[in-house]
Amino acid sequence: MTDTLDRPSPVDHVFGAVLDAQTYRNLGYLILAYPLGLFYFIFLTVGLSLGASLLVIVIGAAILMGVFAAASQFLRLERLLLTRVLGAEIPAVTQPATRTTAV
Repeated sequence: MTDTLDRPSPVDHVFGAVLDAQTYRNLGYLILAYPLGLFYFIFLTVGLSLGASLLVIVIGAAILMGVFAAASQFLRLERLLLTRVLGAEIPAVTQPATRTTAV
């Protein structure tokens, strides 16, 4: 005798993704991620190009440091979005241990 409770119903098979709440969380994340990704790309491309081209004078180094600092904040924002919107578990970034050598 087969148990029909283990098999999904035809309605669940066809409309399972439409009825799942995770589908709408994924869609919300994609709607947020596209404009943010476009902003990240433009900001980083312009910032790195401007900083590299002005590196011959002192202002280029300051621009590059600002761009790298902003990039780390973008990473924190993306991690926050992933954990809050999608419910993903992403471990915090840990700094690699530096080796000290005795002289």
